[in-house]
Amino acid sequence: MTKGRARALALAALLLAVGCGRATQERWTSPPDPFRPVNKAFFGFNMGVDRYVAQPVSAVYRGVTPKPLRAGIRNFFRNLSMPIVIANDVLQGRPRRAGRDALRFLTNSTVGFGGIADPATTLGLEFSPQNFGVTAGRWGMGPGPYLVLPFLGPTSVTGLPDIPMRLVLSPVGLIGPGLERTATAGVNAVSTAESRREAMRRVREAVAPYEFMKSGYMQRQWSLISGEDESAPFEPLPEDLLEDDADTEPSADPEPDSAPPEQAEPGAAAPGR
Repeated sequence: MTKGRARALALAALLLAVGCGRATQERWTSPPDPFRPVNKAFFGFNMGVDRYVAQPVSAVYRGVTPKPLRAGIRNFFRNLSMPIVIANDVLQGRPRRAGRDALRFLTNSTVGFGGIADPATTLGLEFSPQNFGVTAGRWGMGPGPYLVLPFLGPTSVTGLPDIPMRLVLSPVGLIGPGLERTATAGVNAVSTAESRREAMRRVREAVAPYEFMKSGYMQRQWSLISGEDESAPFEPLPEDLLEDDADTEPSADPEPDSAPPEQAEPGAAAPGR
């Protein structure tokens, strides 16, 4: 492990140790919004980028890229996120979960040809999204003020450490020199935008788009913290905000996976108590 990765994990552990407050459903689904004017300005900026840049580019990508290739690209980048998922499993004190996710990463990285295929899901090792905000919540911390960041989208104060953790722990940083890394990040951004096209359309058509996105994001965070529905079709940013099945037609509403949520590991903090 490099010094940078070790420092990121140490910082995350320290922030968890000094965190105050208790995680409750009300606090997580209705966080304070003291920076609302700035948040709304960034929200408008992000929606403009999505409408006039991300969606047109992703429409071209969808038109020229076969469906199996799009699925392989999504699988590849999801597999690259697994070190971050495993790190959060460890920080949450869930060794069995960490072992399962490590096995998923190993399986897809080898048998799945670097993550392009997803044999792990067929074997019952399903993907479970994680982020530092969820880790903080499982240790009893509240979300803190709600935030919207340019390009990155919604988060909260306790979720901010997730950004440097992803930069440090993501294997994308190991992909060649700057040009290759930039190209890889670009493909990931286009693939992500393409997979969110229907969700972003619903945001734009909502009566109150800002509140719609805020509510959807924070409710998803709480569902991950509480373990109520870890297989719901919503995943937190930066991987997924209200992410739909990327290969359904825009008029179709995705159906949640009915798989039961995983039971909390012994010793894990019980959110909401």
